[in-house]
Amino acid sequence: DTLTGCVGRRPALPAPLFEKLLEAASDAVRAALQAERGHESPEIERAVADAADAIRSEAATQTQAHAAARVRVHSLNRAGKLNWAKLEEFAKARRSEELAIALALMAKVPDEVAIGIVNGSDDNALVALAKAIRLPWETTRIIIAPECDGQADSERLQACRTAFEGLPQPEARTILDAHVARHPSTTTH
Repeated sequence: DTLTGCVGRRPALPAPLFEKLLEAASDAVRAALQAERGHESPEIERAVADAADAIRSEAATQTQAHAAARVRVHSLNRAGKLNWAKLEEFAKARRSEELAIALALMAKVPDEVAIGIVNGSDDNALVALAKAIRLPWETTRIIIAPECDGQADSERLQACRTAFEGLPQPEARTILDAHVARHPSTTTH
């Protein structure tokens, strides 16, 4: 069940494989529920079908949102408008999907790697990503904490700045490459 959940959450999972995974998971859930409550079989069938439909719908919406964000970011890049200011704009507007895709494109890593770093809790990974693509500290700070105005530097931001300033760019790239190597996706920009 845990493995099924992890695999099913991968944005790069092709739709036919996702459907097979959902079918198998639905069958397993259905079997377990029927074993526990065999007399409620029609209700179980309906509940499992409803849950599967909801999951399909959510996955389609997320995939469409990711695809739309990817098109917007790549269009900006082709037009020569994907720059630090655009990253700051994405961060301040809390447009994390576009921010992550833009960072992935700039760093030449799979979208999923950058999405994991942007949405994760490891500030050091985010610092390494920013340093690997030679972002200035101010842009990096806005990406880490867009709500701060730069005046009130928290302990967290101070620690990030210290890490940023002490991290050589080649080492940052090595750290980023390690994140890529640990990720099952191999599609890069």
